[in-house]
Amino acid sequence: MVLQFWLNCLIKAFWDSAAFVGTNKTGIVYAILVGTLSLSLAAYQCAKANGGWRNAMKTGSIPKLLGEGAAIAIGAYVLVFLCHLIVAPYGLYTEAESRIKHSVNSASAERRVASAEHTRLSEIVRELSTTCAVKDGVNRTLEKQNRDQQSTINGCLSQAIRLLAPQSLRIITQTVKLPADKNGPHIFSAVIAHTNLPITPLNVTLKCNRDVILMEDPHMIGAGIAMGYVVENKGNLVNYRVLSPPWVPDEALVFFVRTVDFQPECTLTTN
Repeated sequence: MVLQFWLNCLIKAFWDSAAFVGTNKTGIVYAILVGTLSLSLAAYQCAKANGGWRNAMKTGSIPKLLGEGAAIAIGAYVLVFLCHLIVAPYGLYTEAESRIKHSVNSASAERRVASAEHTRLSEIVRELSTTCAVKDGVNRTLEKQNRDQQSTINGCLSQAIRLLAPQSLRIITQTVKLPADKNGPHIFSAVIAHTNLPITPLNVTLKCNRDVILMEDPHMIGAGIAMGYVVENKGNLVNYRVLSPPWVPDEALVFFVRTVDFQPECTLTTN
């Protein structure tokens, strides 16, 4: 590193001395021109003083003049070279400092440009983030609305399916004890049945928990006596076929039965 430094100093001192104007390489041409013109003028005056070029050459005036000029030029150059060699380190330092300053300024300028670009890109990123957040919120809202709507639609479909599904037949019976002869063993009861669906023609089976006897044809409350016939009345079972009127949910079907000693509990089913 030290050898390279002094080599750079020698090279700089040589060119500065040759140019005599810093590192401008055209200075050496200027110096050569000035020296040549000066020596030419001195040689001309010497030849004129000695009666021409031939006499001047014979007497040795011109070679002597040229030698003195060359010695002076070399001495002057050596002096200038030594002066430039002395100041060369400082010159290299100032040049290096100038390059560093230039690099720092360039880096600062690039840093400012990069900072401005970073700010611009950050602003774009913030705007995009805000836009994405808004769109994400809208998408979430739409997804929730879609889920709610789908849930509502599913609920409506379920209700519609339940409403459209055919109802199963349900028959509800209730046994009511009727007034009877206190002195006799017989108990009279009315078995009242309700349906949720219209049925016609009607084949029913009345089943009780003890033996019963059907007293008369069943009644349709609101329509009078039902038209039909007993298919079978055996033990605790009574099979009856109702031909008319139709049994509808608004009308009750009533069977009047007789038992001995106890009130029965009966159920009604269709065949």
